[in-house]
Amino acid sequence: SVLSDVTLIGVNAGPPDHISVGVDPCNILGCGFVNVTSNVVALVEDMYNNPVMDTTVVYFTTNTIGMVDASSITDEGIATSIFRSTNECLDGRAWIIAETDAGNVKDSSLLWVSGFPASVDIYSYPTVLQADGVDNGYVYVEVLDANGIFTLDGTDVEFDFWPEGAISNTETSDGCHASIAKAKLTSQVLSKDYSYTIPDDGIGAYGQLTATAGIGSGVSHTVTVQLLTGYTHTGESELNINTTVAPSSSEPITVLIKDRAGNLLGGHLVTAFASDGYITDGDGDPSDVDTLYSNEYGEVVGFTYTAPAVEGNAYITVTDHDPRGGVILTQKIKIKETDN
Repeated sequence: SVLSDVTLIGVNAGPPDHISVGVDPCNILGCGFVNVTSNVVALVEDMYNNPVMDTTVVYFTTNTIGMVDASSITDEGIATSIFRSTNECLDGRAWIIAETDAGNVKDSSLLWVSGFPASVDIYSYPTVLQADGVDNGYVYVEVLDANGIFTLDGTDVEFDFWPEGAISNTETSDGCHASIAKAKLTSQVLSKDYSYTIPDDGIGAYGQLTATAGIGSGVSHTVTVQLLTGYTHTGESELNINTTVAPSSSEPITVLIKDRAGNLLGGHLVTAFASDGYITDGDGDPSDVDTLYSNEYGEVVGFTYTAPAVEGNAYITVTDHDPRGGVILTQKIKIKETDN
């Protein structure tokens, strides 16, 4: 009989069957610049997804944009190359091709060769906000270069909001599959009625939101956001007059019309009435209905109260007749001689 040992032979690599190529970074600021680089890597596998034999040759090519190192040999199935930008920009899309096995096994990957921001688009934003200092919404901005491709990850985007609102500057993210910046716009209580109408239209301002990207003056896009005010609120509105007046003397009356959030409401029709004495609205006629409108700062200015000749008490009543008003403010007045 013959006795023998079996020798085991392990085969861990066959001929190339599949190749995968990628770039890092996927987007370079190379449009108009020479020798801006991106690393290229190719993974070469056999039919069992094992790395091919070391020193397998992989060839790299690109389209008319840029230059790529022509060939590399694998080490544990990995071959590398380098893409370099040239003075050819064209459409900013560089296709990197890796192939082996006489071109029978190949793959390609897209590299963005981008330029500076050339367009900004605020494509999603809150079109309406309550002007209460609380209401908010997210703003999304897309930034593209002159070829309409994504700008680099981290491209600065600056915001400006007129007249009053809070929004922070931000920067774009990704750069490979998108070039999007996100920020949160928060309303503010307005210091005046920027949309003055009679009667009040309920719009405190047509806010202007502007996003700007790029060096120097950059490129920008502006959209309109309505800032809404509320109805007149008794607790926030004010009726101001000296609470003690001398007989037969005259005192100015001022009224401040505000909503619950403290916004100043313009264009509100206000009348004034005195239970004793009389009020004029600037026309000098105490017999007619005393009527004035609030200005853009919510102020009703021009009422004058003339006290009766005898001491006593009187009540001043003002009424907001605007469709968004409907409130009554009252102030008690003492009529008595005062010490000089």
